[in-house]
Amino acid sequence: MSVLSDRDVSGNKIHDWEHELILSCFVRCYIRGKSLFIELNRYLLTPTAEHYHGIDNVGVRDWKDSLEKAGASLIAGPLTTMVSSLFVLNIITKWVSELWKLKEQDLNREIKNSIQFNYGAQSTIRQSTSSPQFAHYFQKLDSIMYL
Repeated sequence: MSVLSDRDVSGNKIHDWEHELILSCFVRCYIRGKSLFIELNRYLLTPTAEHYHGIDNVGVRDWKDSLEKAGASLIAGPLTTMVSSLFVLNIITKWVSELWKLKEQDLNREIKNSIQFNYGAQSTIRQSTSSPQFAHYFQKLDSIMYL
């Protein structure tokens, strides 16, 4: 399979490089009096960071590797269980302390008083896993072309 893939254009998105580059375009138009306002917003998701692709290169393991992993798991498993219980205890302690605070009441008051309260997420999983760099030079050129 070649590195370049067929460009998939659907709706307001362009998927390229086997869905590593995703361009979204949003157009907003409205008329106010005798004026026409047209706004175009473009958003580009770059390829995911290289360290997320490590699983793609994992090969088939032989029985010695499997036995080694099983032995390490027998040791690491109980230790992880003990340490994770401390983390759970910390989370429960924070939760109980926040229960007694007025943060929730303040938030509810803000929601009631603000029509424009933002219920949305700050970013998507795809955005947070995007790499700041392109995997191939031509991905950069294609993104410039799209933008």
